[in-house]
Amino acid sequence: IFFTDKRATRVLEVANLGSNGGVVEPEPPLLLAPNAVQTHTVRVSTARDLSFLYLNPHLHQLGRQFLAYALTPTCDTIRLVRIANWNYRWQDFYQLDHLVKIPAGSEIYIEATFDNTSSNPDNPFSPPRQVAQGPNSSDEMLSLIITSVPYQAGDELIWLGPPKPEPRRPPE
Repeated sequence: IFFTDKRATRVLEVANLGSNGGVVEPEPPLLLAPNAVQTHTVRVSTARDLSFLYLNPHLHQLGRQFLAYALTPTCDTIRLVRIANWNYRWQDFYQLDHLVKIPAGSEIYIEATFDNTSSNPDNPFSPPRQVAQGPNSSDEMLSLIITSVPYQAGDELIWLGPPKPEPRRPPE
């Protein structure tokens, strides 16, 4: 927490993209058939330039893979997060090393694969049954919570990562 006499010029914004109250719902709707591996996506456009600070991917026990990226209006890809082997016990907020500029008109793509088969050791149901989105851990979710600020020139130069070591100086 920082205290200052100056008025805040930018405010952190948090957007939940995906199921369970998200801004945009997954396609197809998050309804997982028993004995199936399914992929669902979320796509949303940005109306203005943003700088991303934190990402929080969120799936439950049937989640297996998570991918999120932005496609800019000039068709450049900005990689955000990729988790090839999802483990619902390891959910966390990911702080980016630098603020990441997402230009206005970009499309944010979120893709998740779910495994609702008996070969999934994390499946809470034996035998597998149909699972819909919901708040309980035995339900399922597909969300990416993004913390951002409105973009300002030079944001991408701001270091958010761990402290950088001081350069070593030769002994005198």
